Amino acid sequence: MRKLNALACSLALIASGRVMAQVTETRTVTTPIPAGTRTVNQIIGSNIRLQGGTSYGRVEDIVLNEDGVVEYLVVSREGSYALLPWSAARVDYGQRVVTYDVTPQVVQPLFFTREAWPNYSDPQFTTRIRSAFPRAVRREVRRIEREGVPAGTVVTPPGTVVVPAPR
Repeated sequence: MRKLNALACSLALIASGRVMAQVTETRTVTTPIPAGTRTVNQIIGSNIRLQGGTSYGRVEDIVLNEDGVVEYLVVSREGSYALLPWSAARVDYGQRVVTYDVTPQVVQPLFFTREAWPNYSDPQFTTRIRSAFPRAVRREVRRIEREGVPAGTVVTPPGTVVVPAPR
């Protein structure tokens, strides 16, 4: 009789385990992104267009500065890469297109190979970017705006603030 009860209990436990397994379900919950919110996934993979609508490459990655602010887009074209300033870009999120108002001749000297990334803090690199994109807003300007430094204040490297004398 004991063996029969033990067998019945074992069968009951096995059956309940199978029932539990049948009840288990997996759900994938996706949280909707609020309207007006932009994500990195909306930019990476976007097409790059230059002046006149010329298709010129694809966004491979994004470079953040030390404050966590988007500084450059890493653009690939025919196995080479370029860093193009985010502040000079116009983005059409719906079409996944990033446009720069420069010609291919202006952008071409900015390309490098995967093994030879430029040094972002090198003054020569900064000069080349500023020459190619004169309307791009520099990091220092964005930092000043974010920190609430009064308009007209000039920041000179390495972070010295000079306030012009009143007129």
